[in-house]
Amino acid sequence: MARLRSASAATVAAGYTPAELLDPRHAVWTNPKHAAQWMEDHHLNSSVARMRDLPGPLNRHGHAAQQWAHAQGLTTRYPGGGVGIDWHQVNAAGINWASGARIMEKLEHAGVTITKDNDTNGS
Repeated sequence: MARLRSASAATVAAGYTPAELLDPRHAVWTNPKHAAQWMEDHHLNSSVARMRDLPGPLNRHGHAAQQWAHAQGLTTRYPGGGVGIDWHQVNAAGINWASGARIMEKLEHAGVTITKDNDTNGS
């Protein structure tokens, strides 16, 4: 069954996406305090402690993108009643949220090292 899109794309159509969200490597995401202040300035739910808990700038950007998308109504309602972020609309707004770099940041934060020796497919 197809997901039901519940939000209008008015924000996307108007072309307003904060510049900081357009750049996952923007300087604001490098510092938890600055990222939390950005969230507060944009009336989004977060804190310095929450931003400090995230593994790094890419994940702080991702958290902000999720909060912003939800606040803008860029959501989708699933047949079971759940509501999630509509990533198609988020991408249309110019936000590059999904990336392998974000996952690598989490792994590095956890102390995982990826090397050629970890390759188990025989290549």
